[in-house]
Amino acid sequence: MSTSRLQRLHCQLRGSRINSTNMSSSTTGNTCASCGHSHEKNPWTKEHFNKTASSYEKTTTGVTRRIFQQALRHIPTMSSATKVLDSACGPGIITELLINLVKSQSVVDPLPTFVGIDNATGMIDQFRQKQEALGWPQDRVSARIMDSEDLSAFPDNEFDIVVVNFGIFCCNDAGEGAKEIYRVLKPGGTALVTTWKHSSPMSLTEVAVGKVRPDDVAKLNPLTTDWTLAETLRSCMESGFGKGKVDIEELRESWWIESIADIKKMMEVHLCARVAHPFTVL
Repeated sequence: MSTSRLQRLHCQLRGSRINSTNMSSSTTGNTCASCGHSHEKNPWTKEHFNKTASSYEKTTTGVTRRIFQQALRHIPTMSSATKVLDSACGPGIITELLINLVKSQSVVDPLPTFVGIDNATGMIDQFRQKQEALGWPQDRVSARIMDSEDLSAFPDNEFDIVVVNFGIFCCNDAGEGAKEIYRVLKPGGTALVTTWKHSSPMSLTEVAVGKVRPDDVAKLNPLTTDWTLAETLRSCMESGFGKGKVDIEELRESWWIESIADIKKMMEVHLCARVAHPFTVL
């Protein structure tokens, strides 16, 4: 099994309400009113995630799950009264990890309340399939189609914990997403936001493409360099939570790529589809 390194930042907002992790987003173009950075048209559309929903975890080699497993230590002890928002929930990876965490720590009956939201119908379908397969009670766990930038369906101070695992950079306005996280979080609550600092598969692909089509390298990666900087993450989250409440921590995880076939599949259906599109993948 070959592995490649992945770095990420963990950013914890102190004092009231949050934890986070290194964001990577598409930028260049229009200036974001919330965080002051420029953002191009977001390449991560709901159409993209609808297409990749059923194979999401396999084609990311489970790396997003393993990163959040490292971040679980920042989740406070939960009780039956705890309310958790899994924003940009995808196929329910985070809800699954948090339910497992609750069960490992103590006997909590009933479970905390978990709400998963995603703007991709395919991801919500996958979440509900996981719920049925794992027997999560419908009165404690639910999922709905909703954009992470617009949480207006929820009142202020609704959730004890908000998690956005590799989703904040999918917002057209990440700063607005941060404001919405803060609004729905209870005073003293915890938010955990994860994002990329560096993706080795993408970097390796850029090197390969540079050998054959150097003029195309710049358009391959939907993440521009400013989102790899800790200051971009800090600026975005502080636009929602205020200054002085953000701690940033950098961690590492590996992509588990077992075969050339896995690489091919990743390039066909996940983020690297942008890379594979103009090329022939043998």
